[in-house]
Amino acid sequence: MARSYEITVRDRTFIGMTASAVAQDEMLGLVGQAGILPLLNSDESISDMSKVTFMMTVPKNIRDRLAQLATRDLIKTDEGMPVAINLFADNIQDWQLLIIEALRENLGSFFTLSAHGNPAEDDLEEATA
Repeated sequence: MARSYEITVRDRTFIGMTASAVAQDEMLGLVGQAGILPLLNSDESISDMSKVTFMMTVPKNIRDRLAQLATRDLIKTDEGMPVAINLFADNIQDWQLLIIEALRENLGSFFTLSAHGNPAEDDLEEATA
């Protein structure tokens, strides 16, 4: 089931819905192949400059597909228009930051796989203690 979320990149706010499980599965595979999964871990302090620089090392075809998957349902709140790269002329780095944040919203649950982040595993640990 899709979940709504809001992202703010600098002074722009966007709203969207998480992608389908099929799209999320493709996103996870692509971020794994591209080695950008660490950028999505919200527990890490990574500067915006580092995020954008890292994204620039990803082959353009993969970046484009990730952008397509992650921003498909995003809307710029003050204009009510769908998000597209052309909204970021002269601030293209913000497009990359938006992609990263949209990917984080869609794939953030990946980081709950640890024993202390997965409620089902925590319940199992409590039941066997």
